[in-house]
Amino acid sequence: MSARDELKELAKGFRWGRRPLVPRSAEPYTEPRDDAGFPTDWARTKPAIAARRVILNAGMHPLVRAELSLRVYGLDQLTDATGPLIFFSNHSSHLDATLIMTSLPERWQKKTAVGAARDYFFDVWWRQAYTALAFAAFPIDRGRGGAAAIDKARELVDDGWSIVVFPEGTRSPDGHMQRFRHGASRLAIDLGIGLVPIAIVGAYQAMPKGRWWRSRSFSNASPRARRKPPAPKRCSICRSSSR
Repeated sequence: MSARDELKELAKGFRWGRRPLVPRSAEPYTEPRDDAGFPTDWARTKPAIAARRVILNAGMHPLVRAELSLRVYGLDQLTDATGPLIFFSNHSSHLDATLIMTSLPERWQKKTAVGAARDYFFDVWWRQAYTALAFAAFPIDRGRGGAAAIDKARELVDDGWSIVVFPEGTRSPDGHMQRFRHGASRLAIDLGIGLVPIAIVGAYQAMPKGRWWRSRSFSNASPRARRKPPAPKRCSICRSSSR
């Protein structure tokens, strides 16, 4: 066997993704292990912020514009708002965080971090690094109450960062909004900061759960943002339809 063939055989048996070997159905019966998790503070340093702006504004935003007819309304509601804030949104697609982050005005974009599911976005080293860098993301452990994530969110808010959370906890399987969990509202009350509701309409049709790229079917994706606590005004809406 040649050296090249030996390397191929070796590669077949290597766990490139480093995913856990324990089946999900067996996780409740396995002994917990100490896991320091993936560090994300580096993703909120000045060099990382500069890199993220390039990724979002020169990479993701043109790509979204090329594939979707994106319309954003109501960002004027954020003009006089003072941070930090908690942006919370319905969740039906992997496009959601990208739509929100590429639609935020510059002063909010560079100081906003996204809460991302630890078991999905922080399970493989390359996805950990990309998620942290592109979205200033911090991990949320959905299966263990998220206490560490709440502590991290408090730390970020104390440091002047706004955060994006998806209170449903996971993507909708059919595009319809699911029951919201209480973590975001409890955190806002405890910290005394404002909440900005965002509605995304059509992202499910553009890229539903189970797809890695947009569907060719028609879609209307729309993030709406409304500042709180003033009386309801025109909401921020972002509509998109696949071309």
